[in-house]
Amino acid sequence: MLAAIGDERAARRELRQVQASGLPSDVAATVGQFDQILRSRKRVGGSFEVALAPDSNINRATQARLLDTIIAPVTLSDDARAKSEMGLHAAGQIYARVPLSDSIALVPRAAGLANLYRQSEFDDISASALVGVEWRRQQDRFSPSLGRTWRWYGNKLYARTDAAALDWLHVVGKRAQLIITASVSRADYLQNDLQDGTIADLGISIERAVSSRVGGSISLSVTRQSARDSGYATWAGGVTGLGWREIGKTTLFLSGGLRRTEGDAALFLFGDRRREWLVTGRAGATFRNLKVGTFAPYVRVTYERNASSLQLYDYSRLATEAGLTRAF
Repeated sequence: MLAAIGDERAARRELRQVQASGLPSDVAATVGQFDQILRSRKRVGGSFEVALAPDSNINRATQARLLDTIIAPVTLSDDARAKSEMGLHAAGQIYARVPLSDSIALVPRAAGLANLYRQSEFDDISASALVGVEWRRQQDRFSPSLGRTWRWYGNKLYARTDAAALDWLHVVGKRAQLIITASVSRADYLQNDLQDGTIADLGISIERAVSSRVGGSISLSVTRQSARDSGYATWAGGVTGLGWREIGKTTLFLSGGLRRTEGDAALFLFGDRRREWLVTGRAGATFRNLKVGTFAPYVRVTYERNASSLQLYDYSRLATEAGLTRAF
């Protein structure tokens, strides 16, 4: 079903599905985002999108005005609470494939993501640069890579992360494929050294085409994040399901996820550790029959509800994107 086994048409169909569903904003500039795009054999490729993005909670903050602490209640400023605003969303990624032999290629890649607002103190910008090697066999593709990610928040460098990753794609029959991803990162938080630590990720997903126009996937993931202060160290794990369907030249998708996070120890001020459930839902469509030049209009709606034992991390969010996208 993919370029890896010689079916370029199906590979292009997969790219359209990725184009429709987009990438979660919190991971859009990290190692794994290129996984599906890189399934084609093109020498140069990538994607770009730009959209207006109204958001009910641009800072993923609590609605509470007072926080209970072990010292005394703390009154949050308006900027520290949930903030609603219209934003500009832009994201892009590009890669090149340099053949070293019939089965091995060097693959440098870069990506960027920006969510910009009238109040620049909430601007969230990420960028990554990576280089990897792609080794193809009949039913498999192995892709080790190394790279660095930068994140700026409010026009200040927030975090710098160095990562090593390994992706393995294995074709299962004619309609399915298994993808296993593993990475280890070293995170340096410029605004709070107590958060510095190592992040280890493991993800497993199975994708299946029901027909030439209908498909889906289910993914499991686990993350371990250490920190200098054990109050910021966490274990997290979750499951995500995605379904997509093509109707004419329109691609529809629907996804949902559930993720559990557990903190190692209590955060000093709050006297309790993080214990939370994050529920996410996304839906959207890409309309390739309404092209504007080489770009296709798209819409996406995202809902998040993070139910946390700590008020500071307890929030809900509803966000929409309406814009143009292009994969090349």
